[in-house]
Amino acid sequence: MRKIVFILVLPLALFSCKQNKRAVLSKTWHATELESKDMDSIMKQGQIFIDTVGKNTDAATNMNLYGTNNMDSLKHELQIQLDSVRVMQEGAVKSTVFEFRKDSVAILTFSGRTDSMKWHLDSDTGITLSPLGGIGSLEEVKMGIISLNDTAMKLRFMENGTSSVVTFHPEK
Repeated sequence: MRKIVFILVLPLALFSCKQNKRAVLSKTWHATELESKDMDSIMKQGQIFIDTVGKNTDAATNMNLYGTNNMDSLKHELQIQLDSVRVMQEGAVKSTVFEFRKDSVAILTFSGRTDSMKWHLDSDTGITLSPLGGIGSLEEVKMGIISLNDTAMKLRFMENGTSSVVTFHPEK
């Protein structure tokens, strides 16, 4: 008898959890942070290059390799470019907004550009965004739910073999 009750109650409990996640997800979320080991590694390598460029070469070699023998000016320009990439990346994150509507339409805004997609929960651990159709629609996107509650959401994105985690907070 207990087995029968358990078997009957389990699907109801799982359905209830999915409905609860759907209710928590159905709001407007603003991205606040991006974590990416790959991006961090690229930025670190860039900084190491800037810090060491021209240190082990003479003026003629620097002129040959970099088109200048003024390494201080080159380092300054490279640092400006690297800092600019960091600022652009932070700005892109801060301007990312996901609105998951109750009608299963997601309105996605990235740096002022907006698109809409159909969304659904794959399971307790995933969200799939599918094109609504039309010209210029995005491709299907699968995101992993790392955590989701009323105050924060963390989603994992995989693109071209790299993983990143974005933290979102609900609109106030």
